[in-house]
Amino acid sequence: MKNVNRRLFLKSVSALGAALATPLTSTPAQEEPSAHWYRGNLHLHTQWSDGKPFPEWVIAWYKEHGYHFICTSDHNTFQTDELRFSAWCGSCEPPKDLVPFDGETSRWKEIVDSNGWAQLNQKQIDQMREKFGNDAVKIKTVEGRTFCRLTPFDELDQQFSEPGKFLIIPGFEQTGASRDDHQVHMNFINVRNFFPYIAEENPQKTVDANFKYGQEFFKENSEPFMFTLNHPIWRFYDVDPRVLINNAGIRFFEINNNGLSYPKAESGWTPDTYWDLVNAYRVKAGQQLLLATGTDDEHSYKREAPRAWMVVRASELTFPALFQAMNQGDFYASNGLDFEEITFDRKSGTLAVKVKPLDGRKVRIDFLGTREGADLTITEVEVPAKENQPVRVMPTWSPEVGRVFQSSEGLEASYTLQSDDLYVRARITTVDEVPQFQDKEPVVPRPGAWTQPWSLLVR
Repeated sequence: MKNVNRRLFLKSVSALGAALATPLTSTPAQEEPSAHWYRGNLHLHTQWSDGKPFPEWVIAWYKEHGYHFICTSDHNTFQTDELRFSAWCGSCEPPKDLVPFDGETSRWKEIVDSNGWAQLNQKQIDQMREKFGNDAVKIKTVEGRTFCRLTPFDELDQQFSEPGKFLIIPGFEQTGASRDDHQVHMNFINVRNFFPYIAEENPQKTVDANFKYGQEFFKENSEPFMFTLNHPIWRFYDVDPRVLINNAGIRFFEINNNGLSYPKAESGWTPDTYWDLVNAYRVKAGQQLLLATGTDDEHSYKREAPRAWMVVRASELTFPALFQAMNQGDFYASNGLDFEEITFDRKSGTLAVKVKPLDGRKVRIDFLGTREGADLTITEVEVPAKENQPVRVMPTWSPEVGRVFQSSEGLEASYTLQSDDLYVRARITTVDEVPQFQDKEPVVPRPGAWTQPWSLLVR
């Protein structure tokens, strides 16, 4: 075992996060008295990468299930009008004769007989025609091969977006691995271009390099863009919390990503405990809090309804308004439960929540946080390789980090910050899930929902 002292980490945290941290001035509800709750998902996939359905089918699916906004975040690509045949497909070889494609735009993907990864077959074609009609699919057969046109973002936006009702946000998922074979995925949201993945020697340097390059690459954006660190626990505890301790400029990460089966290790952390450790370090250093999104990272769309979302309280349904609200912490993440109300009173330091009623199921409300005197020492434990799981150096830490301050059953509860509380956040789950969660089964409680953390020390 190797002990890593807290002071060593705090010395290495950049000054950027400290500059970004500002005092909390009021409750979100007070700042936006006419705000509305908007449900959305900022991480999903379509046939533009390795999602099964066409983008039209995917967008309609979320719209029909009551979502107000989504981001079409396909892997390492953006849905432009440029004529091409490559990137994320079962067969990417363009036809030799391109004359039949004169005047055409967008990406053309070959229709194949197999059902392999990232491939397009007749099942998806039939699915589109059944929902949108025969004219919804544009096909060309050249040299004995059949290609289908994928609809670019601007056309999708024109077809589906409705001001004040439904918003499609452009973006992409930066997908790849560091050179030491740790999966490191990130989303760039509200951007209309992409840049090649930057793989450095380890997750820390890979995240930092892509984050920094993205700031420069998208600096001319007419609107703000958003960066998230995706599913740090996948494949097998790949991006440990020290990555976000050491880069306090990163504001958002995914606490819940329902497209994946999370691994479990005896000495492993959970997304909840990960989140608390990062925020304990950040508050102690006077830096901005880490906030959490909920996504479903959907690929197959085999379920009857989405299983994860985020709900933002914003003044209007535009990305600048959503982003402003999220930066203020005025949103929550969910994979099955919903809050009816969340308020934080600056004067009293009280976080109060009200849960939407369930059909006969009891709800447990936990208020979690970390206190000033908590031991933040990180201990490293080597977990040997096993079956398909690679070797990992696993960080562990004291249970004083992210402890339950208060717990109760019911639909309403509140907690007032004590003088030595660094921050507080609320988590709700059904009562039956709580014993499983406390035993680290499952790694992420289902169904559950999470408020953002609140502090009187930093925003």
